[in-house]
Amino acid sequence: MRRRDVFDSHHVRFLALFLVGLAACFGAFAEPLFRRTFTHEAMGTEFSLTLYSRPEVKGTDEIRGIADEAFAVVDGLENKISVWRLDSQVAYINKHAAREPAKAAPDVIDLIFDPRTGRPVEGMLSVTVIGRSGIETDALSTAFFVMGAEKTRAYCKTHPGLRVTLVPVGEKDNLHPVRVGDWDQPGKEPPP
Repeated sequence: MRRRDVFDSHHVRFLALFLVGLAACFGAFAEPLFRRTFTHEAMGTEFSLTLYSRPEVKGTDEIRGIADEAFAVVDGLENKISVWRLDSQVAYINKHAAREPAKAAPDVIDLIFDPRTGRPVEGMLSVTVIGRSGIETDALSTAFFVMGAEKTRAYCKTHPGLRVTLVPVGEKDNLHPVRVGDWDQPGKEPPP
């Protein structure tokens, strides 16, 4: 039997009418939902969260409590990784990492995921990239965090103008930064 024989226009019309009837049937019995939108400022932007509830819940603090829980997660991330807050973990790392090893909380490091595995990256504490633009260096630092020292070294050989410092995980405070890229030419500016 061919597929065309099974799904001819008669069957498709019947299926469409059945689905429309089913939707109308359930729609007739569904009660309307109450919609409420909450906003919250964080990380230099405004987050908007729209929640729906049954009408009998609309006057309670339950809906607001759910929104507050969601915004608390956003605030927790902002406290750890936001460049908009001078007291965040990332701001601390950015301020100190150029001069000395800057310790980060394990949950901050666990925010970088290896897209191949879907798990947090292991084996690297820090990656700093100097290049043509902030957008480029931000993207590359995350990629190099995942790639590791050897693949970063290979990338830098084919992409001149980058200076990269990687700090692999060491035992306790025994850190050995690895520099790759154009560090041997300190006066050379990255190409435009």
